[in-house]
Amino acid sequence: MPRRTPVIAYLFIALLPILTGVQPALAGKWKTLKTKYLNIHYQSESDLKKFDKKIRPVKNLGSFSSFSSSSSSAEGPYHRLANKVDTLVEKVQLILDMRKAIRINVRIYPDEDALHDAYFKIYKK
Repeated sequence: MPRRTPVIAYLFIALLPILTGVQPALAGKWKTLKTKYLNIHYQSESDLKKFDKKIRPVKNLGSFSSFSSSSSSAEGPYHRLANKVDTLVEKVQLILDMRKAIRINVRIYPDEDALHDAYFKIYKK
């Protein structure tokens, strides 16, 4: 059975260009889903649906009152995904005691080959 790349690896690789300031050449047209904390860049609806299925809802956020009443700004069919990822970010902020406002860019690649190509374009290895 082929080894699967965990979702967190896709997120990490997607964040690398932002952290390093290097943007890979974009093949294809990217669309963006904006949530309270994230800009999720994707090329097809099916990629976004696969990403949605891989993220489990976050429960027991805790008593951090500024986070517990938040709601996502995304509308339409991806409102549920937006709520899941925003709640996940809030959970991380709570655990790490992060109180500063953040904005994160995430790129969802259609497959491992596209992910590896993007990584190669950034790091040349």
